Amino acid sequence: MVVIATLLLVGSLSGPLIASTAVASPAKWTGAKFLESKAWLMDMPDMAASPAGHVVLAYGRYKRLENMHAQDSRSGRVVVRVKPRRSDRFGSPTFRGPAGSHFAKIEVTPSGEIILLWQQRGGLLFASFGRFGKPWSKPTRILGLQPVDGYFLSTGPDGTAAIMAGGGSGAPTHTGDLYVATRAPNEPFGEFQMITEPGYDLGGRSAISAGVDGHATAVWTARCPLGVPLADIADTQFADVSPGSLSSPIDIPGFKCPLFDVELAQDRNGVQYYKSGGFENEFGVRVASRMPNGNFSAAQTMESGDYLVGRSILSVSATGFATVLWDVQRQAAIWRTGYQFSRAWNGGLFSQPRLIKPNPYRWYTYLGDVSTRPSGSVDAIWIDGKSSVIAFSRGRPGTPVIGPSFRKKIQAPLDCLPDMKVLDGQSPRYFAWWSLQRVSRNCEIRGIEWVNRR
Repeated sequence: MVVIATLLLVGSLSGPLIASTAVASPAKWTGAKFLESKAWLMDMPDMAASPAGHVVLAYGRYKRLENMHAQDSRSGRVVVRVKPRRSDRFGSPTFRGPAGSHFAKIEVTPSGEIILLWQQRGGLLFASFGRFGKPWSKPTRILGLQPVDGYFLSTGPDGTAAIMAGGGSGAPTHTGDLYVATRAPNEPFGEFQMITEPGYDLGGRSAISAGVDGHATAVWTARCPLGVPLADIADTQFADVSPGSLSSPIDIPGFKCPLFDVELAQDRNGVQYYKSGGFENEFGVRVASRMPNGNFSAAQTMESGDYLVGRSILSVSATGFATVLWDVQRQAAIWRTGYQFSRAWNGGLFSQPRLIKPNPYRWYTYLGDVSTRPSGSVDAIWIDGKSSVIAFSRGRPGTPVIGPSFRKKIQAPLDCLPDMKVLDGQSPRYFAWWSLQRVSRNCEIRGIEWVNRR
């Protein structure tokens, strides 16, 4: 019941995706899958596509034990496999991490460079680089922080990459600190630099976005204890980072106490968009933009009328189109009824929110991921919970979202919510993937499945 309640709380934007305009021909869309051998399981799969259409898959591989409650994902090792663009099969592993490697993240830059990160026992973080058909570089440890307490990876349009990680501070007055390591194209990562100031009461919401020439921007929020007035809580802050240099933190007024969905993204010209999500009208969806080398604009609150606000997602194309979509629910309704969206371009104000047709199904839907393409159209992947169906839609130029281009029955999303991701639009063929889970064995991951257009 805990999983069900959580899904009802976060809701989705996807019901209206199903209910909107005409769908593409199902004959043009097919799904394919990759399953590990019966002796092995997956942990935290991640997948990325190159501009040429090759796909790379990274995950932790560990042995299946008779007692499913004794499974230990950290006892295995990171594995990387590649699927050529003209094939629907992943080949043999091209990379095998050392014993105990886990928590892999992978990205492919616009030039085709593969960036792989993973952790070792003790919280050490390592990186390796490669290209399709070429050997991997020797793994190198990213210095300056030990142990790493969770991390995020972001890549920019020229191959710049940035890592944000958490680390304990040892100070009793706040929960921890944030660190960032960056690298310029074709260079190694620099050391982690602490970006939060001593004494800042760091909360659990942060985001990072890589730019160009080794530069990146990080955003983070303060803790919001119950009963503490907003005036006594520190503002959200941001800082610019590059190898060996770091700006002082700068306040972003108007974004205190987001409950979830903090996101930062930028286009290829360096125009940045920041979005935080909340609950109801007091802490609703808020957005701001920032021109290169400037400060963020004043917070713009998305007016939702008589609707309560649920989950929200920000997606920015390289060409400068920004889309914010958020889930809405009527005050008297139990089920999510639809979603709203707003658009911006080149750092301008977001448009007046538009309500998409309410969800006709009296059941939840859960949005996994969205991606804004250079034309401004939006791709999305989601779950229709009532019929246990994965649905994927590819947008059309001039419209933010269309109906499902592909639908497939999956196993019990109420019990095992799969990982879902829309690839970032570099590839002309491959678009979205999800993990395959077995409910009867504690939601163990057996493989991944994807949808592509023939």
